[in-house]
Amino acid sequence: MTEPGSDEVAEQGWEQLSPLSLILRGGVVLLAVVSWMGAQLVSRVGNFVSPGRWRDPSGQPDEVEGILSHPWVSLGILALVIVAAIGAAWMSWRFTRFRVAEHQVELRQGWIFRQQRQVPLDRVQAVEISRPLVAQLLGLAKVVVQSAGGKDSNVTLAYLPLPRAHDVRDRIQRAASRLEGYAAGPDDEGGAPTGVVQSAPGGTEGPYGSLPGDLLGLAPDTGRLVVQVPNLRLVLASLCHPGVVFLVLAGLAWGIAALTVIPDEWGPFGGIVVALPGLVPMLFGLLSTRVREVLKHGNFRLTDQGRSVRILHGLTDHRTTTVPLRRVQALEIVQPMMWRPMGWWRARVNVAGIHGDDSELTNETVLLPVGTLDEALTVLTLVDPALSPDHLRTAALGDGGEANWVTASPRARLFDPLSWRRSGYTVSGHGVLVRRGRYSRRAAAVPHARVQSMALVQGPWDARRDLAAVSLVSTPGPIGIVIPHLSLHDAEAFLDEESQRTSAARRSEGTPCANPAPGDGLSSVDIALTDGHRP
Repeated sequence: MTEPGSDEVAEQGWEQLSPLSLILRGGVVLLAVVSWMGAQLVSRVGNFVSPGRWRDPSGQPDEVEGILSHPWVSLGILALVIVAAIGAAWMSWRFTRFRVAEHQVELRQGWIFRQQRQVPLDRVQAVEISRPLVAQLLGLAKVVVQSAGGKDSNVTLAYLPLPRAHDVRDRIQRAASRLEGYAAGPDDEGGAPTGVVQSAPGGTEGPYGSLPGDLLGLAPDTGRLVVQVPNLRLVLASLCHPGVVFLVLAGLAWGIAALTVIPDEWGPFGGIVVALPGLVPMLFGLLSTRVREVLKHGNFRLTDQGRSVRILHGLTDHRTTTVPLRRVQALEIVQPMMWRPMGWWRARVNVAGIHGDDSELTNETVLLPVGTLDEALTVLTLVDPALSPDHLRTAALGDGGEANWVTASPRARLFDPLSWRRSGYTVSGHGVLVRRGRYSRRAAAVPHARVQSMALVQGPWDARRDLAAVSLVSTPGPIGIVIPHLSLHDAEAFLDEESQRTSAARRSEGTPCANPAPGDGLSSVDIALTDGHRP
């Protein structure tokens, strides 16, 4: 097995990862092996100096065991293991190379079993820079190239020096932009993106003033700061969760039981002892989720890069993700019931090729973890300038009966007595705006050209009251757009009209949306009725 010479590799554009990546990629395994072998060595040294060592059950010395248990032999085995681990890691690093070619990003790995992975630049959905805690100490970063094929088709370059990681990310983005057909501009030459205000060196100007460019250790960032989330607000919002309320109420219930039900002879701490087996697992599970969310979204800020937005976040694992605006398929703002007194909202999106949901807390789909309504509207209109802030505000705060809104049928009052009047949709030349919920509010927007399919669904109870729901299917992500409890006439009319609007929008756009189906129309239109036919 031969490895191309350095001159040949350089001519072909292949690059190597940082040698320090050996510590991060194999350091944990090596540390575990060394710890275990060290413990064994200490134990065997103790046996060596103790009387009655290396004897079999008959009382005779066991020479084989004695030799293996000798401290110098154990030390030699430990040294061989360390050398073997270092050698294997070095060979893996030496035969791992990558390059940003004209039409694709390529990664070669393996010295016994070789593997080469390629991501076409026209399928690149986002480029992320991640910095785990140990990587921060070594000045390294990981570059993740996310493709339309999902997580299994991503290319991960782990690890590179931080300035070089930024350079690789920018090169990939410039090459992908050129391949998409954008005209060359300052961004393609390494300057500020088109339409973006360049800040002074080392800082970013925006509504929050000037910030140090190396915040989070992610190096100076060009672009305009759009929104920044204070960590205290994020902690408070994370604590405003139904699980926290439930845990507090459960603790109070156990406290009352300890005072009234638990026998006096158990003592003042008897109730606590009884409660611990049930409360501790719940407390651990709840706090781990809340802490994980704060760690992921801490130090959150979003900057405008012109043709993309850049998300910087993380307390211990620093990340920066660049999401091209052309890949955004649907947008939504959500206000949980417990956030209403503070007026807080969360903004999130569906991005082609990124399959995220709430349980995964995927950062690439969260554009604002918690913020005011004005901040949420600013983010949404930045991502999709065709959206109207006034229309979004009406969708978020309206109670029903506004002009140009089609709401749920009054016959749905039995199924949804609290929010049937508010649930509904409105249509513009650009897309569909949908709202749901009265106490936990949500408002979603999807452009006509980004609707992948539509479904009209009518269950048995809806059929008895002549109702139906319409689902607008976007690319996989946290946003599911459903218009519930429309009258059957309104649902069928919307289905027919939206199909025409979608076809016209895709023809006028001139380029298919991500993951398109053949033809100009919808990927599919499904109608599911209880009696098996359309009335």
